[in-house]
Amino acid sequence: MKCNAIKVSSQSALWLLWVWLAFAMAPAFAATTARNTATITAPAGVTDSNLANNTATADINVWAVATTKTAQPPSGTSVLPGGAITYSLSVTVTGAPTTTPTELRDTLSAGQSLLGVIANRSFTVDSSGNPLIFTLPSGTPVGTYVIQYVTQVAANATGSVSNSVIGGGCSVATPCTTNHVVGALTLIKTLSAESGTQAGIAEPGETLTYSITLNNPTSTLVNNYALTDTLGAGLTFVSATGGGIYTSPAVNWTNLVVPANDSLTVTVTATVNVPITAATVRNLAKPTGGPDPVCPGVACVDTPTPGNVSVVKVLSAESGALAGVAEPGETLTYSITLRNTGGADVTGYALTDTLGAGLTFVSATGGGIYTAPAVNWAGLTVPAGRSLTVSVVATVNVPITAATVR
Repeated sequence: MKCNAIKVSSQSALWLLWVWLAFAMAPAFAATTARNTATITAPAGVTDSNLANNTATADINVWAVATTKTAQPPSGTSVLPGGAITYSLSVTVTGAPTTTPTELRDTLSAGQSLLGVIANRSFTVDSSGNPLIFTLPSGTPVGTYVIQYVTQVAANATGSVSNSVIGGGCSVATPCTTNHVVGALTLIKTLSAESGTQAGIAEPGETLTYSITLNNPTSTLVNNYALTDTLGAGLTFVSATGGGIYTSPAVNWTNLVVPANDSLTVTVTATVNVPITAATVRNLAKPTGGPDPVCPGVACVDTPTPGNVSVVKVLSAESGALAGVAEPGETLTYSITLRNTGGADVTGYALTDTLGAGLTFVSATGGGIYTAPAVNWAGLTVPAGRSLTVSVVATVNVPITAATVR
């Protein structure tokens, strides 16, 4: 076997050292693949007989992350005081598993508060302060990881509310930010139509139509407005406009659009139950999830049912010595109570009280007029939910021959 020796000069030694450093110190890049290429050239005085070995390349997979942020309702649209916003953060890991934790710092602006996390893949959550901190651990494999959470817009919020994320590719200079203008809708509810004969009275079996008007006095379009209309006891749902869906006891709308500087009206139709025993029937409207409005009020209609008067009569006083015995010559006082269990005042009520044999009329209260053998009242008013009492005074005849006086 013949061996060939190669003589290496000091200049050649320096050249070999440069080759080694070229490979050892090749830089890494923040990309899914890092490529390092080293090329050498023989120095003067050295004959390079194998040019194919003068270049070497090494590819190494490295990890990278990218974050996207969305909101529902979408960023740039309006939200209402008391409404909710759902935020979604999506982190995509590429190239290789991560070698350090990926931390997202999510700052909520004034005017909103965290309600809770509703979906989470692999993140740890620190919601003890603001910003919220969502962390993907070191070693997270290649893939996409999503966390969703919901905030509530404060009831007194004005202007706009925003959300800004730093980390995972979102930088201080270019944060991942969403912004929502806080709208200022007003809600008005009215009883707009009724089929009965008495205006403003919920008569058994009649059909009532309620109109709900959303007014938007601002220059901002309101999207995705959610509305709830609740039918009270004594009402049966018939129909709703605007895509309202009835799930007892309420009609619900989602994704309503109220144009800027304009209004939107939807209606609900219901019938009054037969029989109806309630004093009133109630229908109220509110932003979905919000508190009930004051009743009655601009968002709540209480419609009284017809008056329902019952009559109760008692012997309320007697001048004789024997209780419950009509003694000749004694004075008897009879009280007549009219009780209205309906929701509307009863006016023009007429009442007759007849004195039987053995009694002589003395007086009557409440404007009663005696025309033998009876006392008559006309035009009495019995307030809703209250009572009215009138009385008749008579004496027992002397002598008295009847077994009873009536």
